[in-house]
Amino acid sequence: MNRPIATHSGSARGQDAAAPVPVRIDQIDTLDGFDRLRPFWDQLHAGDPDSGVFLSHAWLRALFAENPGDWVVFALRHPGDPARLVAGLPLRRQLRWSRSQQRFLTTYAAAGRLCFTEYTGFVCDPARESWALAALGRHVAAQPWARFALRYEPTNRRLRTFSAAFSAPEFAVSWPDHRINRGETDQLVCPQIPLPGDFDSYLEGRSRNTRKKIRKTMRRYFGAGEVVAKTQEDVAFEPLREGLLDHWAARWEAENSPARLELVRGKYRRMIDRAQALGLLYMPSLWQGDRMIGALGFVVDPEAGAYHCMVTGRDTGVGDIDVGLLMHAHAISDVIRRGGRLYDFGHGTEPYKFHYASTTLQLGNLEVLRRNDDILDPAQMPQALIRCQKMLARGRTRDLNAALTQLAKAGGRAANP
Repeated sequence: MNRPIATHSGSARGQDAAAPVPVRIDQIDTLDGFDRLRPFWDQLHAGDPDSGVFLSHAWLRALFAENPGDWVVFALRHPGDPARLVAGLPLRRQLRWSRSQQRFLTTYAAAGRLCFTEYTGFVCDPARESWALAALGRHVAAQPWARFALRYEPTNRRLRTFSAAFSAPEFAVSWPDHRINRGETDQLVCPQIPLPGDFDSYLEGRSRNTRKKIRKTMRRYFGAGEVVAKTQEDVAFEPLREGLLDHWAARWEAENSPARLELVRGKYRRMIDRAQALGLLYMPSLWQGDRMIGALGFVVDPEAGAYHCMVTGRDTGVGDIDVGLLMHAHAISDVIRRGGRLYDFGHGTEPYKFHYASTTLQLGNLEVLRRNDDILDPAQMPQALIRCQKMLARGRTRDLNAALTQLAKAGGRAANP
């Protein structure tokens, strides 16, 4: 479905006229529609320093192709030139069955949540940000959903402007923490390194003890040839990917069920494959002879010169080598050599990251609940009927009766708006 949505009025600011103007927001939820949008999306993305690789058309298009029917894009056209875009908001749209509430719920989240994505949010013309994001907020507020969540937005500024549309009493707005590891790790903080022109300059910015440890460890193992660093160009891709994921899984298997471990592993595999297919993968590895003892998986943002570390894996059976230190020290050095400008450790305040990182990025996390959440998006009626068939096949008659009652009411509301 690719259709223009009812226009909204908003006061233009920045480079636009001061008078209120109508704006047009298109809803796009087919690959053909998103493909037609590409030249306009690319132009907007190129002029937006806050969007980044995870909001590029190529990255999103791959995500959407992997998840048919579970996404939508709201695209705001320029009031004076409908061929141009002013802002875009890609979202995951899902249908959930709530057993506790005995009804279907339509939920929205950042499109990046379809699979692992470091940053989410908006593509927007910086000169028209305030009124464009306000218009997108009003549009989203008018859609039929029970819960809206946008996590990992990197500016916070844009998210606050957008969130002003969700006013009480209809909505309950919150900005929740997001922590893991029994509350020890803050997932809304990303430690980072703005990279200098050479590795020695980077080391000079570390503490004396850290600087000494890195140099000594690298000299001992790399200098003697006991450990060899390789890139994905040096190793067959699939064995390297699976070796990294094997090491990752070994680290986390005690804390996850087999089903959960395989689910997350599958998401990491798709993320790595997507980056490889788009030419955005950087995957250095460390070897002792024929044994791969550690690897890192990065998504590269070529325009920003940013290297985003997405997954790490090291051989836990290697006890006499600080594999983690060697992996990151080598990767930082190599990324500098490649002309990288930012080394991003990704979500989480794990202490080891701060041995290397010098700055942090605080991410936004918006959650909105509609107080009257007995609302179902009519576009999801076909999905709801398929779910009803599954309830029938499994003998879930109580759920089925409640679901059909809700769908009948929703159909009545659609027929008599």
